[in-house]
Amino acid sequence: MNYYEYDAFTLPTIDFVGGETETLVFNLYDKNRDPVNLAAGAQCGFAITPYTMLSSTPIVIKSCTIGQGPDGFNNVVSTTLSSSDTLNLSGKYIYQLTIKSNNLVEIPQQGIIYITRNIHPGYIT
Repeated sequence: MNYYEYDAFTLPTIDFVGGETETLVFNLYDKNRDPVNLAAGAQCGFAITPYTMLSSTPIVIKSCTIGQGPDGFNNVVSTTLSSSDTLNLSGKYIYQLTIKSNNLVEIPQQGIIYITRNIHPGYIT
């Protein structure tokens, strides 16, 4: 059995007001800080769940786009949260990326996302 010491929330902390359109971009690197090169056909998903209910079903699920970084590696993952994805959310949440490539699944830890309550949601809807 292997034991590892790590901070479970190693992805960047994200903070915005609910109802904003947010494009999130992640550059993927291995533990040596070398760019990961995702195989052709790789897929990536993004999910958000309440911080206090980690075992609950995610409340937001989005697919991601995989693109090329400046070094020519397929290591840039992005997704867009639409206004309606977060308009009625506020509080502390956990987000996670899940990457499927060549029948392998990689989860580069998780991150914290703070969504501030929108005080003028009627203007958006």
